Amino acid sequence: MTEGVKVWRNAKLAICDAAASRVARGALLTRGARIEWVGEEAALPPYVVAAGRAVAVSSVRAVRAASEQQLFEQSAPRLAALMAEGVTTVEIKSGYGLTLTDEAKMLRVARQLGRSFPVTVRTTLLAAHTVPPEYRGRADEYIELIAREWLPALLAEGLIDAVDVFCEKIAFSVAQARRLFEAARRRVGESLVDTLAA
Repeated sequence: MTEGVKVWRNAKLAICDAAASRVARGALLTRGARIEWVGEEAALPPYVVAAGRAVAVSSVRAVRAASEQQLFEQSAPRLAALMAEGVTTVEIKSGYGLTLTDEAKMLRVARQLGRSFPVTVRTTLLAAHTVPPEYRGRADEYIELIAREWLPALLAEGLIDAVDVFCEKIAFSVAQARRLFEAARRRVGESLVDTLAA
């Protein structure tokens, strides 16, 4: 029998680290009596595990429903707060849209943030964050779609600096991650050849 998975939101957290950090609006992901994840509610992973399957939660729906302007307006204060703490470079990962349109939207917003603030922004395609609901049970097909169609389109638009995969039992296997990384390596090489030939 699968132990119950619960998401606890809007939690005030005291983290037992060297700095005794506090999180005003945190979240917990628990499985039975075990804590699986803890952190800022805004960074809650876009899945919970139920009966052995990854299930998308509200983060994916929210990104899909938001416009680029709305995403920019939500992200700008977070970036400004990081800069106020002395941050000069940030990595922004996609992975909450899980469609070509929505992953591109997130990456375009990241590029816009980099142009709008005096900070270096590097973008990472994390479309392989979890299997989207419409591809449940077809992870191989989803990885192939990213490799064959999404990578060339997003590279052509200049939106990707790096590619990442969530390699875990509840997401993608080592073999699937390897296939996507090899496709990315080939695509980047092709892009460089095209650029040099132009």
